[in-house]
Amino acid sequence: MAVSYFGRPRTTMDLDLVIMTRPEDFEKLVGVIRRAGLKASKKKIASAWQSGYRMVTCLDKRSPYSLDIILSVEPLQRVRGSLLGIQVFYQKPEDLILAKLRMIRSTEDPERKVIDKSDVRSILVSKKINLGALMDDAKRQGTATILQELLRGKNQRKSR
Repeated sequence: MAVSYFGRPRTTMDLDLVIMTRPEDFEKLVGVIRRAGLKASKKKIASAWQSGYRMVTCLDKRSPYSLDIILSVEPLQRVRGSLLGIQVFYQKPEDLILAKLRMIRSTEDPERKVIDKSDVRSILVSKKINLGALMDDAKRQGTATILQELLRGKNQRKSR
C-alpha cells in the first residue's frame, strides 16, 4: 500500500506490517498471527531474523491474501497520510526503498524482483529523496549496487 501512496498505484495481494520485536517475543508473535487466521512458525520468523532480510510472509488460511511482516528492532520512522479519509501512517519512502532493495537482493523469484524494482523506480521518480543518505544506507545494508542500477535506469529515462 505504501508504494501506491508514494509511487504508483498497483494491485497487491498482501499487506505489509512493520513490527518492533525481539527474538524472545517470537512465540507470542506466532500466537497473534495464528489467531488472526494466518499461517506462522517461530522457525520461519527466527530464520528471517537471522538472515538480516527480516521479512516473513504469512499466508491467510482462507484467501489468496498474505501479510508481509517486517521485523524491526527500532521504532518505525513514519509519515502521516490518509487512506479513504482515514488517518494512517506509512513507512518513510527512504525506508521503503531500502526494504525493497533488501527484498530484491534476497528473492530468487524473477517476477518479484521486477515488481520490486519497478516499485523503487516509481518512488524515486515521485518523491524527493536524499540520494546521498539513501546510498549510504544502501552501502551499509549491502544493496548499493542494486540502487545504483536503478538510479542509472531512472536517469536514462529522464534524458529521453
